[in-house]
Amino acid sequence: MRVVIIGAGIVGVMTAYYLTEIGMHVTLIDRNEKAGTEASRANASLLCYGQKSPLGHPALWKHIPAILTGRDPRIKIRSPFHLPLYSWLFKLLQNCSTTRYRLNHLHLTELAETSRVLMKDILERQELSFDHLKSGRLNLYADKKSLDTDMEKVQLCGNRFGIHADMLTPEECASKLPSLKDRKTPLVGGIFTAIDEIGDCEKFIDEIFAKYLTPKQNFAFMPNTRAEQLIRQEDKIEGVMTDKDVLTADHYILCNGAGARPLLRAHNIYLPIYPIKGYHIRCEMPEGLQVPIPVMDVKTRTVAVQLGNTLKLSTGFIFDGMRTDIPKKYLVDLKNTAQENLFPGYQFGKFSVHSGFRPFTPDSLPIVKPSQKFRNLSYNLGHGMLGWTIAPATAYKCAEQICAIYDLK
Repeated sequence: MRVVIIGAGIVGVMTAYYLTEIGMHVTLIDRNEKAGTEASRANASLLCYGQKSPLGHPALWKHIPAILTGRDPRIKIRSPFHLPLYSWLFKLLQNCSTTRYRLNHLHLTELAETSRVLMKDILERQELSFDHLKSGRLNLYADKKSLDTDMEKVQLCGNRFGIHADMLTPEECASKLPSLKDRKTPLVGGIFTAIDEIGDCEKFIDEIFAKYLTPKQNFAFMPNTRAEQLIRQEDKIEGVMTDKDVLTADHYILCNGAGARPLLRAHNIYLPIYPIKGYHIRCEMPEGLQVPIPVMDVKTRTVAVQLGNTLKLSTGFIFDGMRTDIPKKYLVDLKNTAQENLFPGYQFGKFSVHSGFRPFTPDSLPIVKPSQKFRNLSYNLGHGMLGWTIAPATAYKCAEQICAIYDLK
């Protein structure tokens, strides 16, 4: 059976991995020169098995005035006249009730736990080098209410899935990250989850290619290939028109995040996916600094992760349509915030910048299902900021669905 997958980020690569494992002939295409160079490169490198949360939360309501006036440090709107944004935001706010939040959080936790087990299986089969570390994760809080609220979030599904979280004092936080001893803004405490891990998503993709996909006869990768149109014939997709040629297969899977929207819109299919830009900066580790665990300053949503001899800093979200630029002010603010709240006294050198569009759904849950309109088209889309964490689970689920469609074992 021949399958074409559009999009070679972590979601598309993992989908190709599971389909080739069961013997399907997979052609993976991507508009870039290599796989994993957009959102998969721009993520925070966190495998969030313990601490994770849907974007829609009851507390989001109180942040709306600051978001709309540009004062919120975590969520910024740069394209206020992008009309699709407001219909999407309305659906997001519908998911901010306590009931919807808890249900969405439960589903995300199920996906994360499934992915953790699947990732463990992959790593037991063959050693992969991607700066992987079972480090745990530390979140830092400057106010008690936020600390208590987030502890409740972790405990919401913790007992069911065996996720244990420790509430730490400021002194205990500083013992895990010594640079916090010189922080000027007082901390009230932190939350540490030992189950969380880190890893370089782009390096992981390279390793999957080198050790699993490329050696297989039933796999082909077509870089620098842009999908321009899905060619339909009644209730089937007959092919994918690219900027090079028309590709045909028995089944087609969209794994290209927000890039799927124009392909589907041409057939009057509108999935509730909005591109929210994420970005990070990287620099060499400042002399004398060690970051043994990933850490996030919750108030500013500044995340710091050490990958080998580099320091990776990332932050919140930008609602910006499909604009690709990052204002210099945002980058300077990120660097200064990290120096002030996480690493006072340390100076960062020259840094590189990476960004990508995170395909968010209003409920923060991915869309993993066959198309209702075309019987040989499937979706594996809308992973938001958790693509690196939950891609194995959704890829496995997508493979199961395709096997069920064609009555394959």
